[in-house]
Amino acid sequence: MCEQAPGVSFNVATKVRLARLLDASGLSEIEAGTPVSGEDEAAAVREIAALGLNARVMAWCRMSPMDIDLAARCGVDGVAIAVPSSDIHIQGKFGRERDWVVTRMRECIDYAKSRGLYVCAAFEDGSRAEMTFL
Repeated sequence: MCEQAPGVSFNVATKVRLARLLDASGLSEIEAGTPVSGEDEAAAVREIAALGLNARVMAWCRMSPMDIDLAARCGVDGVAIAVPSSDIHIQGKFGRERDWVVTRMRECIDYAKSRGLYVCAAFEDGSRAEMTFL
């Protein structure tokens, strides 16, 4: 479900309906939302995770154990961890270097796996990343 367009926001009932439709269409994975965004979003993710869908239910997380914990408490099957991949994001958003990204990514993936979650690394701003680093 994509709410990444300006002014687009779905309520819980709409998100649940969309998740059921996506599942019925045969998708193997559904990104249900970003629990850290707020209680309404977390409630929607919890409700979707509890539907017993055939699809794997995922939550979007920042590269943060706190986000991973919140997603796990929502009952999802897995997490998509946002990993900054361009120097613009790494240095501009985080004031860090590439080594920090690699170390932090490994820590967060290991942490999520230790919580029993399937993990997808989602490389933010990959189109502007240096290909050898990506």
